[in-house]
Amino acid sequence: MRDVQYPVLHTERLRLRPLEPGDREDVFRLFSNPEVTRFMDIEPLVSLEEADEIIALTRSSGCRYAIFDRENDTFMGTCGFHCWVKDGERERAEMGYDLSPEYWGSGYMPEALEELMKVGFEVMKLDEIEAHVETDNPRSQKVLMRLGFRENHLRDGHLIVFRAGREDFAGRRTFRNAVTLRQSGNAEQSREIWLSLLAEQPEHPVILYQTAWTHDVLGLEKEAVPYYEKAISLGLQGEELAGAMLGLGSTYRTLGRYEDAKSLLKQAMEKFPERREFSVFYAMALYNLGEHAAAMEELLGQLAETSADSGIQAYRKAIAFYADKLDQVWD
Repeated sequence: MRDVQYPVLHTERLRLRPLEPGDREDVFRLFSNPEVTRFMDIEPLVSLEEADEIIALTRSSGCRYAIFDRENDTFMGTCGFHCWVKDGERERAEMGYDLSPEYWGSGYMPEALEELMKVGFEVMKLDEIEAHVETDNPRSQKVLMRLGFRENHLRDGHLIVFRAGREDFAGRRTFRNAVTLRQSGNAEQSREIWLSLLAEQPEHPVILYQTAWTHDVLGLEKEAVPYYEKAISLGLQGEELAGAMLGLGSTYRTLGRYEDAKSLLKQAMEKFPERREFSVFYAMALYNLGEHAAAMEELLGQLAETSADSGIQAYRKAIAFYADKLDQVWD
């Protein structure tokens, strides 16, 4: 690696500093866990000496940060760069990251990598950052896509190579500003930013989705529809796809396109069976179509399955039983 001074980093919840020899026990605990090394090109560590070797390697040929909980200074994982190369006129490095399983699913890694990417582009002066993720590791793929990485190619039949450029990172700052404006009640300013971003990247599914969402917030439902539809057709994924399908389904309904709403929300329920909100909006569409019994069945079923109210819980079985028998009369 080049002679670069790597700064200590801070986020709202985390502190990141370069790995040190004194981190050997933390590194050993992390990399001796097979859940952590499952998607890495190393076997679980069996000795502290192996942890020493990893730390020495990262300090001599890479940049690796230790990630700590800012509140209690607990070691959580690592992240950093290696394989810093010059490809033609462009400087590129590969980014790696790992987190102890008890911290998975809480947004810590995107928070850490956001700061790490600043180091890459602003301190190391990289033009591009690359990350390699196994095809059967959707959690990690989701982290990268959330940070603006895009799939570049498949390597060795099982590694997806993601890349993000300096221009993508700069665009993400504008992206975050537009989201913040919408959340703070300045939706018209947010809309102007999304439209300018869309003029530069008209086929970007996430920008299309955000543009649609912002039009919805402004009460411009009819204008939102083509943005939603195009975002979905261009391969939106994960949380964004779920949000777009719900937004479009709800917008169809408010525009009186009840059959379209019913069809789309039904697809969403099948694609995201764990997301209860789709059933509620689906029931609204059924009501608008005059399918009142089916709408009530859907809502009562959700109520019985999800309510924490003690009274409803006491009669949960009865509510679920009668949900599809509302017109039945017993002698």
